[in-house]
Amino acid sequence: QTFYSIRSSRQYYQSWVASLFYPKCKESVLERTRARILLGGSVVSTCSCGACIFVCEDAPRLVSVCHCSVCRYDEALPLCADNAPAPAFAAVKRSGCKLVVNTDIAKDPGSVLVFRNSSDFARRGRCRLCNSSLVMDYEWFEPGTVWLVNPTWTHDKHMESQIVEFAFNDGKADFDVCWNSRVDPCTSKANVSYLGKEAVREKVETEQEEIKPRGVKQFDDLEWDEYKLDVGSM
Repeated sequence: QTFYSIRSSRQYYQSWVASLFYPKCKESVLERTRARILLGGSVVSTCSCGACIFVCEDAPRLVSVCHCSVCRYDEALPLCADNAPAPAFAAVKRSGCKLVVNTDIAKDPGSVLVFRNSSDFARRGRCRLCNSSLVMDYEWFEPGTVWLVNPTWTHDKHMESQIVEFAFNDGKADFDVCWNSRVDPCTSKANVSYLGKEAVREKVETEQEEIKPRGVKQFDDLEWDEYKLDVGSM
């Protein structure tokens, strides 16, 4: 996405607003992120048919599970289902990423990864052949960062591939986000509450909760003191 568009200009402007006026990220979160960066390695997101492999030479900097209607829509799409469990994401450095295409499967490598705009501030990349979601990109809102979907990770201290969601915090993601949306019907596009596009709903808990938390903390909106904006730029 070129910077010289209304969409990109709005994203970049909002990133400055967030950096200047939103609550600052806790130092403990920044220290944890710096320690992870030092681990290095490779974070990989692979589609189900094997045509697309998104590889980033980096460590997972933030790990989240998103329960919003759009993330679950993307998970349900390749299953031809109405709903699916929330996907996990790893924030990584944009400049360390590359797409590897298996040309035995994808005969037209240049068009196998397709993007769609799912909100004013995010686009999502998927394999054209199997519809697997691979990457979420906040573009100019987080110009140094991309989020890989359901990735694995290898590094010097753990050479066997491990699922990123379970790599830290005794097997938990850093946080669940959009927790109040976990039972909403799936949708292909959404407004963004943390940018004022939609009101943040009050937290709702039920005694018979079928969807269990998978992160250390649960956020109904983004908690900016726990979220390092554009963490890939660190």
